[in-house]
Amino acid sequence: MEETISIIIPAWNEEKTISETCIFLNKLKLPFKYNELIFIAGGKDNTYRICKEIRLENFNEIFTLKQEPRDFKSGALIKGIKKAIGNNIILIDADTLVPSNLVIEIVNSLKKFDAVMCDYLPKIRKGFMYDYYIINKLISVKNPKKLSSLFGGATISLRREIIEEIGINNLFTSKSRAGVDYYMSLILKKNKKSMGFVRDAHVITPRSNNIKGFFKNNNRWISAFFDLHQENKRIILTELILSILFSLFPPIIFFYIISKMIGIYEEKYLKLKYLFLMFFFEYLNNIMNFKTFIRKLAGKSKPIGHFKGSR
Repeated sequence: MEETISIIIPAWNEEKTISETCIFLNKLKLPFKYNELIFIAGGKDNTYRICKEIRLENFNEIFTLKQEPRDFKSGALIKGIKKAIGNNIILIDADTLVPSNLVIEIVNSLKKFDAVMCDYLPKIRKGFMYDYYIINKLISVKNPKKLSSLFGGATISLRREIIEEIGINNLFTSKSRAGVDYYMSLILKKNKKSMGFVRDAHVITPRSNNIKGFFKNNNRWISAFFDLHQENKRIILTELILSILFSLFPPIIFFYIISKMIGIYEEKYLKLKYLFLMFFFEYLNNIMNFKTFIRKLAGKSKPIGHFKGSR
């Protein structure tokens, strides 16, 4: 195929995960004219050295760029995109495991959409947390209205001409310490670009397997949401009111959950216990969201950390 591929992976303190990621990258089917892999690596561990030593037979070229502390994730992606020469730009998180047909399906999907992302399976043992993530995944994929909605994933992919039209630096923000992919989707929507899911390739991406980790991650994302929409008071106020209503009036969120699950046709997940599972987590979620909003409004939010940061 005449297509050319650039896979870009930012890796900050990922020495414990990058080797496993490369096992899956090595199995990628790449029947294209040119395929390159670009790591932007750094941190306090041996991530940069490990990436420099990686050799994969299915790629024409592998490059490792240095990620500095001031780069953050978005700055690392900017470095990688500027280095890339492929017509298809694929952004993958360093801890994401990919199927062998990933790139083929992405290229096929990019013929229909300006930007795409893959559906995911949670990288945790099966249990109630696993079921919760699967239900949310099914809601997103089964609901047609969600397909052109906001991204939040480890495999955002775009055609080069879309990046050049919008501008590399315009796809990223310095307003938030998190939500790099979320901001990209906002910019894509603002520029009236079409977005969709890759239907026939699922990646495996880490998710918290306990309630504490779940809410820690949720707090990080709601903080990013607040930062990225801080100039749009209407959106912030709407989200705050919804969080209050869902927190104070549980029946409202129960009917809201039912409406979200209407698009799911798998019989297993229509059972009553899964309705209560969704209700339980969404109810706690909104309580945590309300607390986070109050902390943000009071100016007492805590720093979120490096890897998910801004440029």
